[in-house]
Formats: sequence, structure tokens, C-alpha cells
Amino acid sequence: MAVGLLRGLGVAALVFLFVGLMFLGGKGPFIRPHPAIWRLVLSLSVLYLMALVTVLFLSLDQARQLLRYIDESLGQELPEKSYAEDCSFTWTAIRPQLDIFVVAHLVGWYVRALILRDEWICWIVSVMFEACEYSLQHQLPNFAECWWDHWLLDVFGCNWLGIWLGMRTCAYLSMQPYRWRSVMDIPDLSGKLGRTIAQFTPHSWQSFDWATTRTFKGYLVSLLMVAFCLLSDLNAFYLKYLLWIPPPHPFNLLRLILHALMAAPAVREVYQYFTDPQCKRLGAHAWTCMAVICTETIICLKFARGQFTAKFPDVVIYSWSIGLILLIIFPFVKFYLYPRIAIDKKKKGTRNKRALKSE
Repeated sequence: MAVGLLRGLGVAALVFLFVGLMFLGGKGPFIRPHPAIWRLVLSLSVLYLMALVTVLFLSLDQARQLLRYIDESLGQELPEKSYAEDCSFTWTAIRPQLDIFVVAHLVGWYVRALILRDEWICWIVSVMFEACEYSLQHQLPNFAECWWDHWLLDVFGCNWLGIWLGMRTCAYLSMQPYRWRSVMDIPDLSGKLGRTIAQFTPHSWQSFDWATTRTFKGYLVSLLMVAFCLLSDLNAFYLKYLLWIPPPHPFNLLRLILHALMAAPAVREVYQYFTDPQCKRLGAHAWTCMAVICTETIICLKFARGQFTAKFPDVVIYSWSIGLILLIIFPFVKFYLYPRIAIDKKKKGTRNKRALKSE
């Protein structure tokens, strides 16, 4: 019965994807390589959200067994692995960390830079995730890393190179002339082939300026972007740990690909809503992407009950408390107090000039 049920659910999912491919989503922010591709992405996002909502009503053991029905290799407790066993700064200690996940790390940050299109936000997310790893290493052994792994291999290694390549690609695409002709209007075969390949490049390119430190709205939107990026990354580790999914398993790769495909149009819709006065509502991609990340977070919080007995260290609590206080103080000073002081100084200067003229 279980096998038949899974087959039925699989066919139902295919029918839903076909219906979504034809009708779901309306006009999205991207039209290349074809609007139907992004309707399919939205359909996959909704389907994944529905699966997450189903898992939300299961117990942890039931969720693990459900995955085992899908793949018999799952459903087995994972061995704990720490990356901080030998922290000597030697080639013998560093060499085992240079595996395929280093390449995946670099590619991931390259894609993230293309999606966010803001170097500062990328760097903030990069550093803040390392802070999250320091803060949560008492719960997840994978977060326990050597100092050179955190800062040399991650932040100033893969992250920096991925961000740099991504921002250079953004700069290149922003300077490209975009003049499109139909394939049928191009006479020679090589031109037709080049136009066909160009169909998989952007139709146009919009550079992002989030105005993080210039407007209060920009500050809040940037803060929201950073928060959702960190939640998405943390969810990946907690879902693997709680549901016993090994890191090399295809489920992890498929989730990352889906999150990247969801985030690309979602961030574009957020930016359009943020900057375009004619845009009165967020698009479907943005709402669905936020719903997926929030639902994943709720699942992690639910399944984490009773799994982590160690208390948060005092230094972690104090550090994050200070950070949250600073996040509140900064916009108050920057966008309220400082402008009022500047206005008062201007008024005072005007009064002094009038007093001098009257004399």
C-alpha cells in the first residue's frame, strides 16, 4: 500500500507541475530562457511548500520513516563528525578539508552574488554565518571548525572568490548592450546559433542598490534579506542533522538548487517592490520563497525539541544580545537622531545669519 501511495503522490505531483507550467504565476520578473521555465520553478516551489507543510504535522520519527520509504538508504542515524579535531596550521591538517564541498561552497557563493547583486550584503551574510557556526557548534558537531577553516578557507577563501567572481559577472552583464532580434531575422547559420545560445542569457540586467545606510526602508529590507539568507543556510544543516540525511545525498543538492532557483526571481521581485513606485505588491515568487524558508525553520524548531540538551553558552547569549541592541540603536541614530541634529544646526545657522544682518 505504501508503494502504491507514493506512486500516486508522484503522479499527482507531475500533474500539478504540468498545470502550474501552463497556468500558474502569470507574468514573472524573468522571461529568459522562457517564461514557462519560471512558472515551472514557481510550481516546484509550491509543491515543495506543500510537502513541508505535510512534514510539519508528522513526528520526527514519522518524518524519518517517510524519507526511508522514498530512499531505503535513509532513516539511519548519522555519525557525528567534527572538523576541529586537528587545528594545527599544517598541510596535513588542511588537506582533508579540501574536498568536493569546497567547490560547491565557491559555486554557491558565486550564485548568491548573482542573486543579491550587492557585495556588502554578501560579505555581511558570509561573516554572520560564521558567527552562527560559532554560536551553534554546541548543537551541531559540523559547526565545530578550526579558526583557519572558518576564516581562511571559508570567509577569505571560497566566499571571497565566489563573491568576487559573482560581482565581476554582474558588472559585465550590466555593461552589455542588449539588442534582441528574432532567430528568423538572422540570415547566417552561425548567427542563428549564437542567438539560440544567447536565449539562455538575461534579456536585460538590473543592477541593485538596496540603499542600506541611506534610507530606513532600505535598512529594513537589507536586514530582511540577510535574515532569510542565514535562515536558509541554517535550515540546510539542521534538516540534514534531524532527518538523518547524509551530506552527499542528492536530496541536499536538489534542495540547494531549488532554493537558488526560487531566490533569483524572488529577490528581483523584492527589489522591484522596494524601488518601483508603480509596483504595489510583492510577486508570487517572493511570497512563496519566504513561506518555504519560514516553514523549514518551523520544522527545525519543532523537531529540535528534546534533541539538543546543551544550554547556550553565556558568551553566545551576551554577544547576540549586544548585536540586537546595536541593530536597534543604529537606525534610530542614523535615520532619526542625526537628521534632527542636522536640521537644528541648519535652523540655528539661519537664525545667526539673520541676527548678523539685522545688526
